[in-house]
Amino acid sequence: MLYEFVDDDDDHDSIPEWQRPFQRTSQGIAWPGYDVDGDFLHDYNQNNNPRPPWTVSIPGRPSSVPTNRNRNLIPDYEESFLRFRSDRPEFLFGVDMNHNGTPDPFENDLLPDYPYKADHRGINAYARWSPTPQIRLLAGRQDMGLISGDGNTESWYAMLTWTRRLGRGGRLRVFDFGALVQDDIRDDLQTWVQPLGAVGRMRDVRDLLAAQDTWRNTLYIDADQRLSAGLRLFHRLKWESWWQRRARLEVADEEGRMRSGFLGVINKGEGTIPI
Repeated sequence: MLYEFVDDDDDHDSIPEWQRPFQRTSQGIAWPGYDVDGDFLHDYNQNNNPRPPWTVSIPGRPSSVPTNRNRNLIPDYEESFLRFRSDRPEFLFGVDMNHNGTPDPFENDLLPDYPYKADHRGINAYARWSPTPQIRLLAGRQDMGLISGDGNTESWYAMLTWTRRLGRGGRLRVFDFGALVQDDIRDDLQTWVQPLGAVGRMRDVRDLLAAQDTWRNTLYIDADQRLSAGLRLFHRLKWESWWQRRARLEVADEEGRMRSGFLGVINKGEGTIPI
């Protein structure tokens, strides 16, 4: 029997995604993401039991039946009322350093959580400068390759961060990440898919290698306005663009587009009345 020293626990809930004998398992279900409020629950599935009694697999015996039949496997952004405080991951900002189209904080794969991926060798060096406490500039170089193959990832990247405090405890944040990328290393994922009116499941997501020779930029802005003690407004904007530098016919042969991207806007208002 083989047990790895490092588990695959991309959502950091202390329950590995791998199914192993004599060990609690999450059945391969993972909810990676941000935990801004520090309650050990990822913010877009807050009502999921963080330590549910998942099936225990014992060789030669049928799987045990979970005792918690009411555990919730629906993302909060798909549920009425709960979606007000939970936005889809595609609307959130995160750096994507393996250039597969999914921000790194929201990635879930089937690999052990090593500090660096196996069979990879390279460097990632950057410099950071803060001319003021509110402004941060970062620029770097990434150069990575496969040890046992011909895949390579090279990029020059830069990021601007600006934060400003607004009246009554509000906040304005701006992030702009840009990169010139040449990447042909596949980084496939598994992610939760919630069809309309059907049971959700984990689904394999293949890396389409959309950044083989590409300019890419992500602009993200959010603002939290506290207009009064009982009135709060929240705004979020994300604009992501990818520009292909390869020949148009080469991109068309792969059923791609010379320019692609995502534009998302969220506006919310919340009012409270003391009783």
